[in-house]
Order: sequence, then structure tokens, then C-alpha cells
Amino acid sequence: MTTASNWKGYIISKKLVWKQKRNPNTTKSRNLPTKQSKSHESAKHIHHTRRADVFSVEDARPGYPRFSALLAAHNTLQVFRSFRALRTRLLLIKQDRLSSLESQLETIDQAERRGLNLSSIRRDNNSARKDMLTAIDSALVDYG
Repeated sequence: MTTASNWKGYIISKKLVWKQKRNPNTTKSRNLPTKQSKSHESAKHIHHTRRADVFSVEDARPGYPRFSALLAAHNTLQVFRSFRALRTRLLLIKQDRLSSLESQLETIDQAERRGLNLSSIRRDNNSARKDMLTAIDSALVDYG
């Protein structure tokens, strides 16, 4: 877990650079000698040399690219609104729409004269029911 104490800011040639500090008290398996093939050892070395421990915020273009780079450089800066009230309101609206579509489907089903059409979608020739089921399917996908 990255905390504020794990990062240290450096100013190198007028650029703010964030570098993650190493914790000397933790022992990681990659520091221990193992009995593995040389190809695996070199693959581990390549993997670890590709890791980006240093990130320059000033390399990003001004505006949202630089602002987002700054926020991405430190996890504690990543605080965003969840819009819970808006999400809840939209879910209630979608739920109400689904309830209305369900009621319309029940009305179509009650008006059906042939019970066989209600037991087989293949034999159902009622285009209003098929259209309603398509609308319900779309609304359910939107509802989540």
C-alpha cells in the first residue's frame, strides 16, 4: 500500500519528480538467492528494470494532462466525488421505467387469447409482446 510517507519529492533540474522510497525492513523474494535457470533470472532482471519508480509531473502538458499526472503521482491526492444522490436518482428513474414496461407486458399477456403463445416464444406471433420484451431487455441492460 502506498502512503504519503512512501513517496519523497525531489527537484531535479527544475522538475518535480516523485520517487517511491524503499523500505529496508521488508524482505522481498526477489532479493533472496534462488535456484532458477539463468533465462528466468534475466527475465526477472528485465521485468524489474522496466518498472517506473520515477515519474516527472512537469513532462505532462499543462492543463488536465499535468493535473491528472500530479494526482496520479500520489494516491492520497485521488479524491473524487461519487455523485451518490445523482446515481440513486437515475436508478430510481430507470427502476420506474422498468416497472412501467413490466405492467405493459402484463397487460399484453392478459389480453392474449391463446395461452399457447405465452408458453413458447417461437410460436408467439404477437408483435406487441416481442417489441415490449425488446424494450424491457434494453431497459434492463441500461439499469445494470
